[in-house]
Amino acid sequence: MMFLNLEWPAIGSYRLGCVSGTALTLMAISEARLAILARHGRGLLADVWAFAKNPSPVAEPLAPGRTWAALLLLLLALDMAVALGAQTVLWGAEFAGYEPPEPYESDLSVWEDLLQLVILAPILEEAIFRGWLSGKGSALKLGLRCIVGVAIMLLGDVVLVGRVDETMAFAVWLAGLIILFASLVLWLLNRKRESSVPDWFSRNYRLLVWGSALAFGLSHLVNYEGQIEVIDAILVLSQTVGGLILAYTRTRLGLAAAIAQHAMFNALVFAFE
Repeated sequence: MMFLNLEWPAIGSYRLGCVSGTALTLMAISEARLAILARHGRGLLADVWAFAKNPSPVAEPLAPGRTWAALLLLLLALDMAVALGAQTVLWGAEFAGYEPPEPYESDLSVWEDLLQLVILAPILEEAIFRGWLSGKGSALKLGLRCIVGVAIMLLGDVVLVGRVDETMAFAVWLAGLIILFASLVLWLLNRKRESSVPDWFSRNYRLLVWGSALAFGLSHLVNYEGQIEVIDAILVLSQTVGGLILAYTRTRLGLAAAIAQHAMFNALVFAFE
């Protein structure tokens, strides 16, 4: 299966607009708060929990530096702890009689798996599921372009397979992948210019964050073969909760931080498999 394989290994409103004095004050308060949280892990846990219950945006993510790095490592540790907890729940369910579907068997080499898990999946999945969570015009365009890219990849990987020449199906899939990377480049070029946030986005921010986390988790059910049932959602509990943590990282530390956290998580799981 060519489409990303979406492997995140299962160990198992304030209105934003043009930068004003108020926005700058909010940004400064946010940075000071994040600096404090970086020194107190329990405070960070409480802040992530508050975000999960009631997601809220910030004017700008924290700039890279020592505080940024400390927060990123703490969030990675939290991510790993959640994954271990989710795996424990899965073990308990299996002990009680639950029989999970078989995981999808990849025919990729170890190095190809590593490339996909540590580079391709973190970059593309973060762009698709969380790249647009700032709500800025450039980020929302990134989200729309990613939807187009994913649709084309699915066309080549699912719809056309067995119906047309294999080379043609791969060419369509590759075109979708190129669109995804081009979308990221366009976002990088325009993210400072298109900074306004539409009212509808601010009003529905919580639903958008929760929806992105749920979609991120459910998308990983493609890693399993056979008939998928409702109970099988337990298999992607780690990814769903992890999606909320990554949403916090993306909004507080930036898209690059979310990609880095995702990549480090995958690398650690890969190393211990």
